[in-house]
Amino acid sequence: MALLYITEYGALQDGVLAKTAMIVNQAPVAVGGAAVLSAVFRNGTRYARLHLDTNGGFGANVDIGTNPIAIANVSMRIAPNATEYFGVNPGDRVSVILATV
Repeated sequence: MALLYITEYGALQDGVLAKTAMIVNQAPVAVGGAAVLSAVFRNGTRYARLHLDTNGGFGANVDIGTNPIAIANVSMRIAPNATEYFGVNPGDRVSVILATV
């Protein structure tokens, strides 16, 4: 099973995300054949770190917004065992679905 780990950050410090700017680690999101949503980003969240932990496979597709719906092999792709950083807004969520190719 693939898991998407999401960490919320409030600010950059000296141009990088620092542990002291971390707001919360969300509960991991199980990634499968249907799109699922993360928790809503908290007030103050400006950046999100997404890490896709997989046992092989093709990675996942994600969409970020107030009411996102990730579409397999269409939405933004995250490779297996990859970490990506995104600018986000409070109230946004991540939708994720397993990629099939």
